[in-house]
Amino acid sequence: MLKEKAKEVAAVVALCDMLLLCLSFLLAFVIRSWLLPQMDPSLVGIELRRFVWLLFLSIPTFHLLLRLGGVYGSLRTRGFLDLPLLVAKPVALGSLILGAAIFMFQAKYFSRSLFGLFVGSFYVFLLAEKLSIRAFQRVARRRGFNYRNVLIVGINEGALRVADTLTEGKDFGFRVAGFINDFGQEYAQADRYKVLGTVDDIPEIVDREIIDEIIFALPIDRLARCESQLLKCEEVGTKIHIRADFAHSIFARTYLSSVSGIPILTLASTPHAAADIFFKRLMDILVSFTGLVLALPSMGIIAILIKLDSQGPVLFRQVRTGLNGRRFVLLKFRSMVHDAEHQRSALEGRNEMSGPVFKLSRDPRVTRVGSFLRRTSMDELPQLWNVLKGDMSLVGPRPPLPSEVKRYERWQRRRLSMKPGLTCLWQTSGRNEIDFDEWMRLDMEYIDTWSLTKDVKIILRTIPAVLFARGAK
Repeated sequence: MLKEKAKEVAAVVALCDMLLLCLSFLLAFVIRSWLLPQMDPSLVGIELRRFVWLLFLSIPTFHLLLRLGGVYGSLRTRGFLDLPLLVAKPVALGSLILGAAIFMFQAKYFSRSLFGLFVGSFYVFLLAEKLSIRAFQRVARRRGFNYRNVLIVGINEGALRVADTLTEGKDFGFRVAGFINDFGQEYAQADRYKVLGTVDDIPEIVDREIIDEIIFALPIDRLARCESQLLKCEEVGTKIHIRADFAHSIFARTYLSSVSGIPILTLASTPHAAADIFFKRLMDILVSFTGLVLALPSMGIIAILIKLDSQGPVLFRQVRTGLNGRRFVLLKFRSMVHDAEHQRSALEGRNEMSGPVFKLSRDPRVTRVGSFLRRTSMDELPQLWNVLKGDMSLVGPRPPLPSEVKRYERWQRRRLSMKPGLTCLWQTSGRNEIDFDEWMRLDMEYIDTWSLTKDVKIILRTIPAVLFARGAK
């Protein structure tokens, strides 16, 4: 019942968001066509009908992105400071998609000021709406409305931690009705919480008390003994949760999924949020495609310079190791003599990097043009094609050679659990100036703390690193 009501509320909110989108478009048009010409007469002469197509394209685009971004999910556990970023992700990506569409279709009638005002006002309206909803929820719950009473089965450290989390987060809207003793715990105490009975008493307690949800926080070996109690709670429609952190691990996060209706408990040390992964891939496609189009003239000039400077192909192709050991062909502009791979064995003794990686600051195999390309990182422009294909991402651990992977320690192989990228923390932290162990540590830090925001920050930090050639060899 609560789930169906939540769906109805989400549908109403989604409709309001699309109305705000239309309002933002009209406001942007008014500002652009009526107010700006007062300051700059050259901006006179704009007709609404020429830009309506932008609104029609925006409605499905933003609706899909807001839904995938979790904006219509429960805000019960969201803080006020989480909302600006939550709203910004889909709005920013929607802006990129619309901008790419305008660029690809070469829209004849297009106003950048209108587009900027439209997107900016939509973000402000949307954020104001979400903050208002969150504030209303907070006031309502502090006055005792819209609370859910939770019964916790099992008295142990994990169960008490769940109870404290629910009660300390006052805006979550949960009340702990009490605890249920585990098997053989008839006289156990639960700190400041009431103990309402034993596992066998659960059906009676659910009938007697007002219980909205039950959390089973038992060890996995005793959870199976509660099957009849689970069925009886399900029979009367009480929502049931099972604490799933009984499988301890060092790096992995625990989450539940399903395969054809079969519940599966999953441990993953890499990001699994479908919406964020979708946005990451969408950003890869948009940026790599735009980058290839914009860089095409420069790449043509680079190709000519490479051919004039030395013999051999323009592009250097090399097999690299990608996601979970997948092999792919990495593309780069050739920066060395054509037989550089055959000369490497003679230079192994001069390697300046620790670990299985080979780096040489004054590599005699590098050509004159290649030296410039390496300092400016322009030799890596063709890898935008690898990103567009899906072999790589804009941000991620650099793709290693298969021969290097064979020499990895077991813990270092975890860097293959995310798609390799053009840049990562290593590139923004000095590149060849740091040793191999620190390089690996930075990659693990990226994997363990990944977020779309972190990707954007790394991309922004990469720009000055490339411009000033920090750590490049």
